[in-house]
Amino acid sequence: RESLEEEQESKSDVQRQLVKVQNELQQLKANSQGTGGVRTEEMEELKRKMNARIQELEEESESNKSKCSQLEKMKSRLQGEIEDLVIDVERANGLASQLEKKQKNVDKLIGEWQKKYSESQQELEVSLRESRTVSAEVFKLKSQLENSQDQIEGLRRENKNLSDEIHDLTEQLGEGGRNVHEIEKARKRIEIERDELQHALEEAESALEQEEAKSQRAQLEISQARQEAERRLAEKEEEFDGTRKNHQRTLESMQASLE
Repeated sequence: RESLEEEQESKSDVQRQLVKVQNELQQLKANSQGTGGVRTEEMEELKRKMNARIQELEEESESNKSKCSQLEKMKSRLQGEIEDLVIDVERANGLASQLEKKQKNVDKLIGEWQKKYSESQQELEVSLRESRTVSAEVFKLKSQLENSQDQIEGLRRENKNLSDEIHDLTEQLGEGGRNVHEIEKARKRIEIERDELQHALEEAESALEQEEAKSQRAQLEISQARQEAERRLAEKEEEFDGTRKNHQRTLESMQASLE
């Protein structure tokens, strides 16, 4: 821009000098006519110098015109480049604004998934605590089962002993080796004890079956709770990973657009 202004100023200066020389020539002609003329040789020499000066100024003027034209073209080209740059800047600002909005949306989405992930972790911890509680209950039930099995085994041995005793008394009764009344009385007493023992044995076996069923149900609940917790955690991790990949692709796409 400064070069163009300088060339325009130079052009104006040349034109002013040209006009000045032409005015001086006209003034000289007028003076020569008013004074009765000057010698032809002097007039011709002066005319030659004036024409040479005029030609020099005209050439300088044409050169300035050419430079001004080139500078005008350069100015027009630069103006076009500036307009293109302005458009590029506006487009880049628009893309940056879009990227910022998308970034905010992605950050919001990530925050939501992080919250869900945290909630899933808490749910998993609760499930694990419940699982540990059930495991403790299962251990307790197993201990009770072992005690019940020991009691049942003791009742079975005692029942066998009573059955053997009844068998011996029955044989003695058949042989008449003892008082029939006493033997019969002892046999009935032992049979009553055996029946009571058999009833207790049946109740113990029933309780054992119930405890075993409880233990199996508890173990099944533990397995199901663990599988459910692992499944939900895997789903949350997969969703979170998918969100992270989508976010990365969005950022790469926006960066490519800005480039």
